[in-house]
Amino acid sequence: MYVIDDDTNQVVANVTVGYFPSYIAYDSGKGYIYVSNVGSGTVSVIADNNNTVVATVNLVNVPTGNFGTEIQPQALCYDAGKGEIFVPCRNGVGPIHVISDTNNTVVATIVLPETLQTREPEVACYDPSKNEIFVGNADNTVFIISDTNNSIIASIPTLGGPVGLVYDSGKGYMFLANQYDNSISQDYN
Repeated sequence: MYVIDDDTNQVVANVTVGYFPSYIAYDSGKGYIYVSNVGSGTVSVIADNNNTVVATVNLVNVPTGNFGTEIQPQALCYDAGKGEIFVPCRNGVGPIHVISDTNNTVVATIVLPETLQTREPEVACYDPSKNEIFVGNADNTVFIISDTNNSIIASIPTLGGPVGLVYDSGKGYMFLANQYDNSISQDYN
């Protein structure tokens, strides 16, 4: 993973993380960067003050029911309200792991109900006004998770495959980029 200085636009560090790093989230409370390593089933934690890996969270051996061992962490979402990182995993049934930024360990695993186990979580975004996490899925749904008890409180049908989520705090809307129908949709929160 490269670190680029925004003053010079030059690479100032090359940080070695797990195999096939794909998604990234910034924990402003701790100054950590979390990187999901899809190929190794891990999340690397990098300290932004010295650009070194301070922890590697292994998700492969975390109990997830009958999901098997092929865990592919996808998009990461930092929950500033609780100091937690939500890690949707894609492996056909998609558990969602919750990592505490206090000790960089998995503190919860959200197991999808059987009726939702064909979903594959791919993107996530935090809504600080309601302390909820939105998770976009390859099957055209968005889950809403309450960070109070780590439970799914709603499942919303969307258009063609959400691959990007962003929260607009001014409007209280979550915007979704839909890759299969070339559209942007919004969910009212």
